[in-house]
Amino acid sequence: MHPELFVDEEMVLYIDHKRVILQNIGTKAHTDSDMTIYIPSKKIVFVGDLVFNDRLPSIRDGNLKSWLEALDDVLLLDVDYIVGGHGTIVTRKSVEMTYEYLKTLRDEVLRLMDEGEEIGDVVNAVTMDKFKNINLYDSMHRQNVETAYRMLEWEE
Repeated sequence: MHPELFVDEEMVLYIDHKRVILQNIGTKAHTDSDMTIYIPSKKIVFVGDLVFNDRLPSIRDGNLKSWLEALDDVLLLDVDYIVGGHGTIVTRKSVEMTYEYLKTLRDEVLRLMDEGEEIGDVVNAVTMDKFKNINLYDSMHRQNVETAYRMLEWEE
């Protein structure tokens, strides 16, 4: 089966007389094909892998700036429920871990880059101990730091 419906920017559907808004993020956030599905009458939005709340996200295919902007947009919606791609938390709080992790990662890597630190030193220095007990920290965090460095050095 192949897709028959494509969403360039936004598409509104009516399912059982309920408005369903499909929103293409439009830029690479977690990936280059992120989208949200918002059902205003139910105060719920499905955000896929923009939100991880039981494990660290992987930023290897993403863009920190756009990902944080996409999460800012999600938080502006009038919703009680935010359903992410990973984790069991579905309240508005579901965004917190992903947002804080990405923002802290970006800020710490940028700070050390501004101090002239090389990539290897930044990977060793940015430990972000607050997140050490979150699933996949050991396998993902150092990779995320290196990816963030490479990504941010080209944005400068």
